[in-house]
Amino acid sequence: MVAHAAYGSKRVPHSGPNALPVRSAQARGLTNTGNTCFLNASLQCLGGVQELGETRARQPRQRMTLESQLFECISQLQSRLSPYYNPRPLLDTLPRLADEFQIGQQADAREFLVCLLGKMDQGGPREVFYGSTQTVLTCLTCPHSLVQQAATAHLSLNLEPSTNSIINQCLEAFFTPASALDEYQCDSCGRVGTSTLSPSISTPPTILMVHLKRLAIGKKSQRQVEFDAEFDLNPYMTVKGEPLIYALIGVIEHIGNHEAGHYIAFTEGRPLGIGATTPLSPRLPCTTS
Repeated sequence: MVAHAAYGSKRVPHSGPNALPVRSAQARGLTNTGNTCFLNASLQCLGGVQELGETRARQPRQRMTLESQLFECISQLQSRLSPYYNPRPLLDTLPRLADEFQIGQQADAREFLVCLLGKMDQGGPREVFYGSTQTVLTCLTCPHSLVQQAATAHLSLNLEPSTNSIINQCLEAFFTPASALDEYQCDSCGRVGTSTLSPSISTPPTILMVHLKRLAIGKKSQRQVEFDAEFDLNPYMTVKGEPLIYALIGVIEHIGNHEAGHYIAFTEGRPLGIGATTPLSPRLPCTTS
């Protein structure tokens, strides 16, 4: 199975220390009906997104849509009515997402989240997770520049070559200007391979998902990645301004290799469904995948 990591962060006001809310020790679990850990771990993290509840309150009641099944599942997850909930209604809709999501088969948590959000209607859950990036292609031979905008639901970062990485190093590398593809031809002077590519965030999302690329040449890197409970997104904005602080609300971890394994979710107070209390503290080394 292709394994990746997702790192979720929520934008919060920059007004001194921001304490992370602590979830109840009685957090509800989700039934694994067979190779559904990718779904359950994703839902546990989505269950910690308060903005989804606010979005649901603004939406008209709908029956048997993908969006309504997601909202119902999150509502059940947060209800604490029993120790666990079986997300079967949402699971039955998986084949409608894409061919790679078949009941009983392994799947990738990051691909599931991105595909799920991509199927949502405008103005629903999409508005919580989607922002936009700007890429500027600048020719080094002539002054011509090309500006491109793209909607995105997550950032997909390469791991840095050092033994262990820090999430900020991965972000710095992602947004550092680099040479464009060798085959790119300038629209003005016609020169090939003489342009630089400068990415930035033009519209920050309410909830930011960061994915760490751990697969390289068919193998999964097991290096540790350190991350803080908060980080500032302002240095990577198209227009710089006041600090734009995002606070960590969840981590999806894959234990295993590139062929098989198991997903678990960590939210603000504990690894849900495991039982042991493990706070997400600053600089917590964590092997994500």
